[in-house]
Amino acid sequence: MWENSYTNVTCKRRFVERDDFENMTYPKGIILKTLHLYAEGLSLSKIRDFIWQHEGYYLYDSFILYWVIKYAHLLKSFEKKFSLI
Repeated sequence: MWENSYTNVTCKRRFVERDDFENMTYPKGIILKTLHLYAEGLSLSKIRDFIWQHEGYYLYDSFILYWVIKYAHLLKSFEKKFSLI
């Protein structure tokens, strides 16, 4: 939890850098792996089967689509960063 925390020297308070994955039911790694597989072009059923077999989490298609919509800005930056053109 404190991996991205900073302590202010003058006031002795601790500040945490927040990301978009807080308060999610599934771990950040599962969501990122799912988004990566979606960006690679796998179908929802193949993503669901892969995550179930390799990670032990059963995902509904609605979860995957919700994550794609919610984190579309990450997918766009991923495509821009790794595009060959």
